[in-house]
Amino acid sequence: GINAEYGNNAIAMKMILLGYFVTFLIVFGSQVDAQCGPDGNRPFPAGSTTCPNTGNGGGAGNNMMMGMGMGGGRVSGQSASTDCPTSDGSMCARDGSSSFHSRSLTYSSETGKFSGSMTTNLCSNHAYGTVPAGLPGAGMSGGAHSAQCIKQEFPAPDFANGPHGAPLRGRVAMSVVGGVSVYGPLEAGFVLGQACSNGLGSCPPGVDVPVCERKLVDECGVDNVRYRMLLDTCGGHAAPYHYHKDLACDYNKNESGPHSPLVAIAFDGHGLYGRWEGNGQEPADLDACGGHTGPVPAFDDGTDRFAAANNVYHYHLQDVAPYTLGCYGPVDDLNACKALYDTCDGLTVDINVVGGHIPYDDECTCYRDQHGKTYSQAMVSNGEHSDAATTTTSSSSSSSSLNNTSSSIRTKQKAPRSKSKAKPATAVGANLPKNTINTVKLRPKKNKVRPLALGNVALGVAFFIAVFGALFFSLPLLHAVAES
Repeated sequence: GINAEYGNNAIAMKMILLGYFVTFLIVFGSQVDAQCGPDGNRPFPAGSTTCPNTGNGGGAGNNMMMGMGMGGGRVSGQSASTDCPTSDGSMCARDGSSSFHSRSLTYSSETGKFSGSMTTNLCSNHAYGTVPAGLPGAGMSGGAHSAQCIKQEFPAPDFANGPHGAPLRGRVAMSVVGGVSVYGPLEAGFVLGQACSNGLGSCPPGVDVPVCERKLVDECGVDNVRYRMLLDTCGGHAAPYHYHKDLACDYNKNESGPHSPLVAIAFDGHGLYGRWEGNGQEPADLDACGGHTGPVPAFDDGTDRFAAANNVYHYHLQDVAPYTLGCYGPVDDLNACKALYDTCDGLTVDINVVGGHIPYDDECTCYRDQHGKTYSQAMVSNGEHSDAATTTTSSSSSSSSLNNTSSSIRTKQKAPRSKSKAKPATAVGANLPKNTINTVKLRPKKNKVRPLALGNVALGVAFFIAVFGALFFSLPLLHAVAES
């Protein structure tokens, strides 16, 4: 009898420990704000159940269960390395002192392409996580990330021959000064209450970070937005740490006299330079990918020297979307960029912001071109008419209506749309034969239902397992003790 009761008690303790372990993973793992979607409920592409493949549009893991490194997604040209002085999983120093990277690269001043590899532990090379001045919590630091030693090949095999769509999640380039991941403009989104201290505010996946921030300000109020989860003073965030814009700590973004220096190398091998073309001017002829053809300066940091070039294709950082890269170019116009992505389908989701709303083609990184065409980011002021073929019930333009929302289910509806357009063989997410033309896509009306509180539900289940196990299996033992 005692042995049986002891066995029951042991089972109870195991279930308690299991419940606590699951709770630990959910609570602490969800603090990693990365690219598979908050709480793991928004994998990319649509219909996937795991972290995406960054080789053709993927990104990093969302929590500890997915992995704090690159989230289980394959990165084109990446391999594990043992050449870093840090151990994988060790915490990166807040001041950037644990950063390590080494380069083995050559540069062709004829093609404008780098070839070779970079080894890095992916730790930030500067103090990171600081909330920018003028925002609530300015100067405070948030987030932490851990080291992972990898070797990245340039050009990455999947993107060596462009034009090509860039990954919609995850690394699109790597900083040349610190060996830090550079992402495209899109964010994985935030579930209701995740990025605001008052329990309000959400952001759909596939929208760029500044637009997501504007939506959170509208729904939560600026004082309630958790800016430590957004972009820091250098233009980066999350774990693993990565940039979405600026790279402001790697060069002087306010020095507009000369051509800005090399700040990163894109996966297609072309250089990514700072904002300025020279003489106080930003380049006026960038294509929809964010690149153009022209002169670039030499690079010399005392370790490596790459020659200047007179007339090569290269990218520039921008203060407007796509901020880093929209695609791997060159491309002729905005439509050529959109043709590289199956997800640039013209079906928009309304993003409510202060003063109006933005009909946004989510999961599309094509925004503008050198011909003056713009797409996807223009705000429609309150009271103006919008032709967007989308209705949403997910967000509100006022905090009061969000307070009255009792459902944790979000539904996005897109109206039926039929369109015909050519898709090249390099389109992200497409498996099309070469020379495919006039591919007809008939998109039926669809409802996307996403649980907004998956993490809270899972947390409740974990506690229920622990408490129920303790009560159920401990009662016989307590009964035996009482009668002894």
